Amino acid sequence: MMTKILPLGSLEQYTYVVVLSKMDGKILLSRHKDRDTWETQGGHIEAGENPLLAARRELVEESGAGVYELTPLFDYVHTGTGLGGVAFRADIARLDSLPDFEMAEVQLFDTLPENLTYPDITPVLFAEMERIDRERPWRRILLTVSYDGTHYSGWQYQDNAPSVQQALEEALEKAVGKFTRVTGASRTDAGVHALGQRAHFDTDATIPPEKYPFVLNRFLPPDIRVWEARQVSPTFHARYQAEGKWYTYRIHNAPHASAIYRHMTAHVPVQLDEKVMHRAAQRLLGTHDFAAFAAAGGSAKTTVRTIDQVSVERQGDMVILKIHGNAFLYNMVRIIAGALIYIGQGKLDEGCITRAIETGNRLELGITAPAAGLELTRVEYALDKE
Repeated sequence: MMTKILPLGSLEQYTYVVVLSKMDGKILLSRHKDRDTWETQGGHIEAGENPLLAARRELVEESGAGVYELTPLFDYVHTGTGLGGVAFRADIARLDSLPDFEMAEVQLFDTLPENLTYPDITPVLFAEMERIDRERPWRRILLTVSYDGTHYSGWQYQDNAPSVQQALEEALEKAVGKFTRVTGASRTDAGVHALGQRAHFDTDATIPPEKYPFVLNRFLPPDIRVWEARQVSPTFHARYQAEGKWYTYRIHNAPHASAIYRHMTAHVPVQLDEKVMHRAAQRLLGTHDFAAFAAAGGSAKTTVRTIDQVSVERQGDMVILKIHGNAFLYNMVRIIAGALIYIGQGKLDEGCITRAIETGNRLELGITAPAAGLELTRVEYALDKE
């Protein structure tokens, strides 16, 4: 079998589209020449719709996975069977809660032999994608990003509100001349800050990795800053390869709220006993089922997490919680902070932490602390030790 790479041509010349995804790999999109419509099981494309848009929409409809970005890779002719087509890589956009759909491929053919099967298509397409990935001058870049989350809907892209991810992607597009997807390590919520968020992207731009902070900061708003960039392995993933995270929660414990720190702290006017809070926090250490510490709406497959370091200390009017673990559930740190605030005020006893872990009862823990006090301080990887 031979595969010949040809220049990309017009999509309109192709009659059939085969969509392959990592989850099930069996979605066929075909166009009826006589009716000029596109159809799949459970879906169709209106006459005159662009095939690229058709393929993207069918990916969404067939997989139920959200929005895809399709990136043309190559035309090729498979001389073993006379197939011709153009292949696309489809990265899932703005939805990283479905890891099985992390990558998909789209292949368009101008002929579709009756004896063609998916096993015939897949090895050829995948082999060519791997070869091109090895030979083309693309690199995966890992960024370290800090931001004041006050005016953002969180890290992740939102259709109706500004996000940190959106701001980074817009800056990257200005820097490298085309849209570039950014994948973050942690999806911080609205109003949450970061000192050491990590995110990766792929690019064939010739900008030296260490220059990206200087280039991107020219295009970013002043409340987002990239302060480190490095090239990493093409197989590295900012989210799935994180080994640990540090979070910091800051409480301004004074009679009156601060005009200066109001966006970066939670204000608690009642005196807190930080020593009692620290002692209660030690009950979190170890590997436990933290179901009671997760807000509704999370996508985690398991609520078991490991906390290996936690402390509460006072620095003047600031009471500071620092916590380190292998991973955290949705709103987990804010729920921990809320429980410790109530313990520090005497509204809850120290044993509520243990009872919540044992029973899974969220009602043992009191409030969810405000987003403003939370900071993603650091995300850790094995490569940081190299």
